[in-house]
Amino acid sequence: MAETFAILILSLAGGAATAALLALLPWLMPEVTQQAQQVLAAAPGRAFAVGLVNVIFFSIIAAVSSQIGQALPGLLGGLFGLGAITILWLLLALAMLGTAGLVILVQQRVGNPAGKPGPTHYLQSSLLLVAAALAPIAGWFVLAPLALVTGVGAAILAAIQLLRPPQA
Repeated sequence: MAETFAILILSLAGGAATAALLALLPWLMPEVTQQAQQVLAAAPGRAFAVGLVNVIFFSIIAAVSSQIGQALPGLLGGLFGLGAITILWLLLALAMLGTAGLVILVQQRVGNPAGKPGPTHYLQSSLLLVAAALAPIAGWFVLAPLALVTGVGAAILAAIQLLRPPQA
């Protein structure tokens, strides 16, 4: 029984921390998150496809690197393991940036579409998104993976658009 409560408390605390991070990212990195929001509004299917391909590709690279790291002794094996963890952390960072764009999109469609959004509007939208992702079955296995994979794709497409030199 105590383990059940511990899991519940950790899930709620993790959800609150995730919601806070998603609410802060539009303020901390406005250009990237605004661009990710524009990508998600214009082409959500393209963002999902790009995200799915990249998540599968880099997950395979991380898994292979981890297996190689376990087979090699000493420092070299540790470096391969560190490489696998780094790849997964970078995927998570991309997912958070893209999902922050999704928070902006949710805020525009559900929250305060007319006025300029404030921190409370982003927090409300991120809490709504995290609460939906914490819903049993549909949230865990459909919404959360869909949002994270689409977030990876949106962040990649946003970075490409921001790094592309302006055309004359």
